Amino acid sequence: MRLLSKISAACIFLLGMGLNAQGQEGRSMRDFEYIRLSAPWLSSSNAAGLAAMPVDRASIAEGALTKDNGGLKDDASSEDSFGAGIQTESYLRINPRLTFYGKLSYTYDSGKNMGGSILMNPTYNPINFYESVDTTGGVKNKELYHLLGGISYALKDSRWTIGAKIDYESGDQAKLKDPRFLNVWMDLGTSIGTRFAASEGFSVGLNLEYRRTLETTSSKTYGISGKQYYSFVDYGGFFGSREILDGEYSMMSIGNSRPMLNNFMGGSLQIEVGRKIKIFNELTYLLRTGYYGSRGSSSITYTEHAGNVIRYKGRLIAGNQKNKHHVGLDLSYENLINNENVFRMSTEVGENTVVEYISQNEVLDRTDISAALSYTGYLNVENFRPRWEYGVNAAFSSRQSLATIYPYYRSSGHSSISADIYGKRNFLSGKNLFTVGLGLDFMTGFGVPKEDGFLANSSSEAPKSFDNYLYRDFEYKTASRAGGSANVRYTRLISDNIGVYAQISERYTSLLQAAEYLSNGHRNTLAITIGCTF
Repeated sequence: MRLLSKISAACIFLLGMGLNAQGQEGRSMRDFEYIRLSAPWLSSSNAAGLAAMPVDRASIAEGALTKDNGGLKDDASSEDSFGAGIQTESYLRINPRLTFYGKLSYTYDSGKNMGGSILMNPTYNPINFYESVDTTGGVKNKELYHLLGGISYALKDSRWTIGAKIDYESGDQAKLKDPRFLNVWMDLGTSIGTRFAASEGFSVGLNLEYRRTLETTSSKTYGISGKQYYSFVDYGGFFGSREILDGEYSMMSIGNSRPMLNNFMGGSLQIEVGRKIKIFNELTYLLRTGYYGSRGSSSITYTEHAGNVIRYKGRLIAGNQKNKHHVGLDLSYENLINNENVFRMSTEVGENTVVEYISQNEVLDRTDISAALSYTGYLNVENFRPRWEYGVNAAFSSRQSLATIYPYYRSSGHSSISADIYGKRNFLSGKNLFTVGLGLDFMTGFGVPKEDGFLANSSSEAPKSFDNYLYRDFEYKTASRAGGSANVRYTRLISDNIGVYAQISERYTSLLQAAEYLSNGHRNTLAITIGCTF
C-alpha cells in the first residue's frame, strides 16, 4: 500500500507539471500511442534512444476496471474475474540534452474458483506445479506493482547519447481455500547503453542488460487436520509425478518456501537508417540461467536450467506529416534445457544433515518460436493525432517440448496462427473529441498433445499424465475461434495542455465449434477506463 500511495502522489505531481507547463499548445489533443510508435527508439531496450523523442513531453494518467467471464481461458485464469488498476506514464525532455521516461502502475485481479496452476505464469517456467484435483478451486487474489524509469543524456558531442533504465515489478498472489498457496513475485531489470546519431538518416546503438526474476511459493492448510493434499509436478507436456504436499523433501511442501530463480544477461544492437523512409532494426541476445529450490549445504536445489533467447525487432516508417505508414516485424527464438538433480540426504554423527548431489538428468528440452507482422496506417495526422487509424496484424507461435523421466519420454507441441484487423476514427468538435474503434480477430492452431514412448525396456511404473489439464490446455491453445471488439472514448479538452477522457471497451471471442474439454467456448471482457492526457 505504501507503493500505491507513491503512485497516486506521482500522478498528482505529473498532473501539476502539466498544469504549469507553458509553450506546449495542443498537447492534450495528441495521441500518446501514436507518439510512441512514431519513433521506434522509444520502445527499444536502449534508454539512450529516448533522445529521439519527437515532442518535448507527453503524459497520461488513468485508472481502469475490467470484468472477464467465460471458459475460454488458460489454467492461470478464472472463468469469473474482476480487475482494477491505475497507472501514469510520461516522456519528458528537460532540455536539449536530458530526457526522462517514467511509468508507475498498480493492478489488482481477483478470480473465483481458481485451482490448476500453482505458479503465477505456467508458460514461463521450466517446471510447473498443479493442484492434483479440480475440486479444490477457490478465490485467488493477485496484486502487482510496476516501476519503470529511463534517462538519456547527450554528451558534449551531441551525436553521442548515453542512457540507463531500471524496470522493477513486485507482487503477490494468494489462494484463499485449502490447500492455500502464497506466491511472492519479483522482476528486476537494468540496462545501460549508448547511441550514436551520425546524421538525421543514420544512428546506431548498443546496450547491455540484466534481468532477474524470483517467484517464491509457500503453502498452508487451515482445514480438517489429517486431510492429505497432493500436487502434480509437470516436467513438460503435463508429464510428471504426483507428490504429497506435506512431504519434507517434496518439491512443493506445506510450511516450506520454494523459490524459482531466473537470470537473463545479454545485450542488444540497434541500427536506424533513412530519412523519408526510416528502417529501425534491433537484435537481442540473452543467456538464461536459473534453478528451482535453494542453494546451501542443507537445502535442496531440485532443478537447474539454462537456455538462449534471440529476438529481432524491425520497424519501417514511411509517409509525410499528414499520412504515415508503420510496418513491424518481430521474431523470437528461445531454447531451454532443464536438468533435475539426483540427491540424497546425509547425516554424520553429531553433525547437521547435508545434501549430497549424485548426478543430473535432463528432463526437458523446449523450443519456442514466434513471429509477428503488422501494418498500421495513420491518415490526416494533425498535432500528433491521426483522424483515421487502421491496421492488420498476423502472428505465428509454436512450442515444442520433449520431457524425459528415464526411460520414459513425452513429445508434445502446439502451434497457432492468428490475425486481426481494426480501425479507429477520431471526431473533433470544439473542445470535444470522440473516438470510435472496431476490430475483428481470428485464431486457429494445430499440434500433437502428446506422443509417449520409452528409451529402454523397464518394469518401473510409468510417470503420471494429467490428461484433464493436458487436453484442456491444448484445446485452449489450438481450437479455432473468432471474435470482435468495440470501444468508444470521449475526451474533453480542459485546456491546450489538459484533456480528460472516459472509455468503454468490449471484446468477445468464441470457438467456432463446441468446446470438448473447456467448460465453455467463449470469453467476454468489459473494461471501463478514465484518465487524462497532459
